[in-house]
Amino acid sequence: PITISAGAPVIENSRFLQSIYSAMEIDGVAKPVIKGSEIRGAMNGVVVTGKAQPRFEGNTFADNKVMHLQNGSTYAINAKGNTWKNPKASKRSILGDVDFGK
Repeated sequence: PITISAGAPVIENSRFLQSIYSAMEIDGVAKPVIKGSEIRGAMNGVVVTGKAQPRFEGNTFADNKVMHLQNGSTYAINAKGNTWKNPKASKRSILGDVDFGK
């Protein structure tokens, strides 16, 4: 997986496909912006921990086996405006304090 632990990188128009565990791990004090990307076929799409504050804009989360997004961070995540497929966005596919635009 890609691990982001600090800084505020912009990850744009990227594809993360068929990762064995998680496609992306965001921790520490990182504040990345992930936009226009596809996160598909991982065990857990994205895992957020620590004091990380990622932003997700216009991404597609699809076919992730356990969770699309798991937030264990001390901050809430605004994940509105993303597409959630198979499974659709719900408290079963998104864990923690995440606003996915019910």
